[in-house]
Amino acid sequence: MEAMIVGFQAIFGDPFSIALLFFGVFMGIVFGCIPGLTAVLGVTLMIPFTYTMTPVQGLTLLVAIYVGGISGGLITATLINIPGTPSSIFTCYDGYPMAKSGKPGTALSIGVFASLIGGTFSALALFFLAPQLSKVSLIFGNWEYFAVALVGLAVVITMASNDLLKGLVGALIGIVLGSFGIDSISGVQRLTFGNWQLMNGLNSTALMLGQGDGGLHGAHRAGMPYRYRHRHSPRYRSECVHADHL
Repeated sequence: MEAMIVGFQAIFGDPFSIALLFFGVFMGIVFGCIPGLTAVLGVTLMIPFTYTMTPVQGLTLLVAIYVGGISGGLITATLINIPGTPSSIFTCYDGYPMAKSGKPGTALSIGVFASLIGGTFSALALFFLAPQLSKVSLIFGNWEYFAVALVGLAVVITMASNDLLKGLVGALIGIVLGSFGIDSISGVQRLTFGNWQLMNGLNSTALMLGQGDGGLHGAHRAGMPYRYRHRHSPRYRSECVHADHL
């Protein structure tokens, strides 16, 4: 508790730190609400600017950008059903239908309030439980990591309860796509095929954006008038004949 009090005094006792706090949250929201620009990217780009700051000011800026970025991902997830950050995926399930029904302001308000409550609770839990959790994590072995991964897959499949087969296939495809790159534990290269571009793995946000864009493009092509479709397709020719008869 004493460390928390000292931290608040260090931040709020410096007007420049307070200004960096607001600026960092704003920039984090900007990075988070644009699909593809994640909170981690925002922190990475801001690191060089912290070299001329004090440790308190630098950490304040970086933490503010990260928190704002994680929270800002719910904006696009709610309005256009595309998560700005991977952590905002589940916001699409409830936020987008509410916005589509004519309540975008209510959906964004609920999302921001839930983000505030969740972030505050998580920070307090991390502060008080991190020392105990670190001791537990040190005894984790291969079987424990496998159990955690299995629970995560079970949660993903449960979210697709309307179609368990689709959820299982999606989870398996996610496992394969997540296997690209260098393993974070052993450092072994997996499925890189000798290409250095694949060493960093595949970005989940980019994959979801590509999948969503492909679906929208297909739906758009299916609903376009006959004169804009491919001229050699059977459907195009049949519609042309039907239009000529009319």
